[in-house]
Amino acid sequence: VVSTQSTGASGYLLSNRMAFCVGGAVGGLFGDRIGRRRSIITGPIFQIIMTTIALNCYSVMWYVLFQALNKIAFGIIMPSAQSLALESCPAAKRFLVKVVFGYSGCAGAVFGAFVGRYYEYYGWRNVQLLVTFPCYLALFTF
Repeated sequence: VVSTQSTGASGYLLSNRMAFCVGGAVGGLFGDRIGRRRSIITGPIFQIIMTTIALNCYSVMWYVLFQALNKIAFGIIMPSAQSLALESCPAAKRFLVKVVFGYSGCAGAVFGAFVGRYYEYYGWRNVQLLVTFPCYLALFTF
């Protein structure tokens, strides 16, 4: 017998990973058709909107849905951002750029978990708002 709590957590993780894969497939095609910069700009806008809506949900079902949509937006950003960064850097630095792209998400997740655990004053909703700051930065740099 599988408990409800573990099933909900695994469904949440599965929906996020699948949504990221769908967003990556769509984002790669989208970036090739209309240009990488435009797809990089639309991703953070969509991600800010979905994160804000997800943080205002009081039902777990709606929260998981909007977080999955948020991961689609993140998946749209990543292929175009990696391609644009790797094309514009020197050949000797490409491996370093790829490693930074690969591990920056893990570092951000660890940082968010650390802040959420050790600074309980902020709460999980405010910790998730930290996700929107790089999105605002991305919008202002383009």
